[in-house]
Amino acid sequence: MFLFQKEHRLLELHRKLAAGTWHPLPCGLHLIYEPKPRAISVAPFENNVVHHALVDVLEPLLGRGYLPDTFACLAGRGAQRAILRHQAYMRRHRFLLQLDVRKYFPSISHVRLLEVLERRIADPRVLELFRVILGADDGLYLRPEVLEHLADPQYLGVKGTGLPIGTLTSQFFGNYFLNDLDHFIKRTLKVPGYVRYMDNLTCFGDSRSQLRKWGREIAQWLREERGLELKSRRDALRSCRARVLYLGFELTGDTRRPGPLVLHRLERTLRRFVESGRPARRLADLERSLTSYRALLRF
Repeated sequence: MFLFQKEHRLLELHRKLAAGTWHPLPCGLHLIYEPKPRAISVAPFENNVVHHALVDVLEPLLGRGYLPDTFACLAGRGAQRAILRHQAYMRRHRFLLQLDVRKYFPSISHVRLLEVLERRIADPRVLELFRVILGADDGLYLRPEVLEHLADPQYLGVKGTGLPIGTLTSQFFGNYFLNDLDHFIKRTLKVPGYVRYMDNLTCFGDSRSQLRKWGREIAQWLREERGLELKSRRDALRSCRARVLYLGFELTGDTRRPGPLVLHRLERTLRRFVESGRPARRLADLERSLTSYRALLRF
C-alpha cells in the first residue's frame, strides 16, 4: 500500500519525523531453524524507509572508524572477502582461534549501545529516534514463543536488551557495537592476524599459549565493556593446517568448498522441487536457487 500512495505517505512520514512523533509499526515474526534457531523480525515497508534513511546518512560517518579487518554489512566487503582474508592468514600463521559471542543479538544492551553511538553522534533528534526504534522491539526476546524457540535454558531474556535480527538498523547497530573491540584487538593486543564478521571473530598467531591469552583478554573486554559472553567451544583453537568451517565453507589455506549446511540446503531445494505437485510453476524459483548455488560452488 505504501508505494501506491508514495508521495502522500512520504510527506506524512517526513512530517512525523520532523515533529518527533513517528513510531515504528509492529513487525512480523518469523521463527527459523537453520543455520540455528533464530527469531527474524519482518519490518513493514514504512519502517524500512526510515531505517534506510538513517543508515544511508550515518554509514559514511561511522564507517570511517572501521578497521579493514571487519567485513559484515559494509560496502565492498562481505562474506566472500572475509573468507579470502581468512585463508590468507591461514597460509601465513600456524594456529587460529575462533570465537563467537553467545546469543549476540538478543544480548545487546540498549543502554550500552546508545552510549557507544553518543560518542560519535551529537544530534539529539537522531539519538532520540534510535531510542524509539530500540524501544519498539524491547521485549521481543521475552516472548514465550521466542524463548521456547531459542531453546537455551541459560538464556532467560532481559528487558532493555536485544536487537531484532532482520532489520537494517539492527545489522548496522550490531556491527558497529563491536568496532571498539577491533581496535582493542589490533592496537592493544597487537594480534597479527584478525578477521571479524559481525560477532564471529578469528585470531591468528604462531603460539597456542599466546592465542589462549588473547582469548581470555577478549572475553574480559566483552564482559566489562559490552556485557557480553563468549560461547564455550572445544575446537576454538585449531591448527591452520587443518580444515576449518567458516561462514558456511570448509577451508584450508589453499582450498575452499561449501560446507555441509550449504549442501544440505541445495539437496532440500531439489527434493522439494521434485516432490512438488506443480513443478512448472516453481521452475523459475528453482533456476534462481541453482544460480545462487552455482556461484557458491565456483567461489
